[in-house]
Amino acid sequence: TAEPTTKVPVSETTVTETTTVPVSETTVTETTTVPVTETTTVTETTTVAPTTEPTTTTEPVTETTTVTETTTVTETTTVAPTTEPTTTTEPVTEVTTTVPETIPTTTTVPPTTKPAKVLVRRITLNTKSQTIYTGKTFRLKATVSPTNATNKGVQYITSNKRVATVTSTGYVKGIRPGTAYITVKAKDGSGKYAKCRITVKPQKATAVKLSSKSVNIYEKGGKIKVKATLYPSNVYSKSITVKSNNTKIIKVITPSIVSGKYATLKAVKKGSTTVKFTAADGSKKYATCKVTAKK
Repeated sequence: TAEPTTKVPVSETTVTETTTVPVSETTVTETTTVPVTETTTVTETTTVAPTTEPTTTTEPVTETTTVTETTTVTETTTVAPTTEPTTTTEPVTEVTTTVPETIPTTTTVPPTTKPAKVLVRRITLNTKSQTIYTGKTFRLKATVSPTNATNKGVQYITSNKRVATVTSTGYVKGIRPGTAYITVKAKDGSGKYAKCRITVKPQKATAVKLSSKSVNIYEKGGKIKVKATLYPSNVYSKSITVKSNNTKIIKVITPSIVSGKYATLKAVKKGSTTVKFTAADGSKKYATCKVTAKK
């Protein structure tokens, strides 16, 4: 006898599993739909106890069961960071910032026409050579050509400042006997120049003047002073020699003095004589003083 075939009903199962793992930064939500088709074949063998005659019946039973299982799994997994770096692909939001630019204002200035530069072509001096005495000065003047030169400035340079000096305005002064050259050079870069030869001679005395032309000494051994000065004031040599015409009456204590200083005279015995004051520069200029010893 065959037993009835048993059919097992299969229902659709929907499993929702939510797993929450503490995560510091990333939350991933994943939804998986798994269609399942299951086919089951059941073969049953039934053994029936014998009655009068043992009968063995083997009946193959074929059961076909079609199970369609739809499983919807919603899984939320939060992955905690480990020591190993986790690479997560995240959507990148691009932010475009527009920065206003400041555009410099360009002012166009119309070109101006500058007048052409006119260079100096020649320098003319008021003299090409000059003789001066020590201590004396003269003006060296320079004239620039053409008259419309852009820069008419000139520079004065001396070749020997121990002999002659020159100022920025052209005043030349003799310092000591000798020769020097004064160069006058254009300042505009043209390279034009002119020269003047300066000869310096020693200024000799033209006169000797005394503080007194006549003096008296009233006792034997008495002294008196007389001042002597050379003229002009710029004499090169300022030395003066002092000499008594009669040293037995008047003795000169200071036989040489400098212009503007005093000579000391001493009475030796009663009498009168002259004392001569002579410029030592070779000019042969002199002056005399009458000296009288009263005792």
